[in-house]
Amino acid sequence: MELTLNHLPVLTWNHLKLNDVKAQVDTEGMTSSLRDGAVLPEGISARYGAGAEEVSNIYDKLDTKTAQEAFVAGKFPMYNEQKFATGMGADMDLLLSKVGAATDIFEVAAGSRVAEPIIFDTEITAEEKLAEAQLICAGEGSESTWVYAYTGSTEGSGATVGSSLRFFLEKNAKVRVVIVQMLGGSDTFLTDFGAVGEADSELKVTKLSLGAGRVYDGLSHLQRGFRSEFLVRNGYLGLPGSYTDINYNDIFVGKKTKGVMRFTGALFDDAEKVFRGTVDFRKDATGANGDEQEDVLLFGDNVVNKTIPLILGEEEDVEGRHAATIGKLSDEMLFYIRTRGIDEKTAEAMMVRAALYDISRDIPVEEIKKRADERIDTLLERA
Repeated sequence: MELTLNHLPVLTWNHLKLNDVKAQVDTEGMTSSLRDGAVLPEGISARYGAGAEEVSNIYDKLDTKTAQEAFVAGKFPMYNEQKFATGMGADMDLLLSKVGAATDIFEVAAGSRVAEPIIFDTEITAEEKLAEAQLICAGEGSESTWVYAYTGSTEGSGATVGSSLRFFLEKNAKVRVVIVQMLGGSDTFLTDFGAVGEADSELKVTKLSLGAGRVYDGLSHLQRGFRSEFLVRNGYLGLPGSYTDINYNDIFVGKKTKGVMRFTGALFDDAEKVFRGTVDFRKDATGANGDEQEDVLLFGDNVVNKTIPLILGEEEDVEGRHAATIGKLSDEMLFYIRTRGIDEKTAEAMMVRAALYDISRDIPVEEIKKRADERIDTLLERA
């Protein structure tokens, strides 16, 4: 099945063919993963296996559809409308529909302070093809943490995992999401994310991509409410021969909203990566503040890195910043390290390890954090 994923909200980079990515996904034998049986703490209820019509009705009730712009009508979504926009776009929904993946719906009761993280820890077996979809509705004033880990062999077995997560944050809700991918070099990982934040909501997302040979990663967050806040930290490791495609959209609609996106990665020989990061200020989003930055270390002469930072604006009374730092370790840094008896390869690993460990500290489950750190070490030894 060919999918068109991770499209930019505007046709900006057509000459370089970077407006989107075409992904071939083998859906034969792909099964739907339902999380029924998971132990849920007090304050969280679940409905497993909801059909498309039921989920669509929920979206209508929550009014999750992204409105078109006042002056550039039709800009977003660019290809097919979604009732609840995600970073990868409508074709990911088509994939889920094709394989019959129903949606697990979780509700966090208003006012609930869920202290322990809700953990979904998935072991991917040889050549497994897995698809899952979740909708999490965080009630007013609630607090919750959601952790997703996907683990396979370091080498991989040709497995494919497609994950679609959507979060709706009501007024003053606080949600923390951690996604850790630890698949193998011959595996494919599709991680799709959508969120809507109401007034004074706070969403924090941490992602680590550690190993899969083909990674498609998309996120869209609609900061609809007054003073809603968003923070994302994303770390990735591109091993030789791997392909990583990233598309993140932070859409500011509410007044005095704040969004910060940070991306840290390393690419080794023959690795390829495309990054699209968009800060989108809509009309009347006065006082909004958007900040996006990517830092990439390149190791090897055949690395392909394409970084596309965008700021789109319909409103003047905003603060927007985007930046990218891309390059190799400087000669001065290498000389300094060598004078201390450390060879170049070891120095490279030290720099990458420090950057990714800094992100793995955000993992609130010690056992998963330990596995992530061990996977970082193992992959750097192989790079």
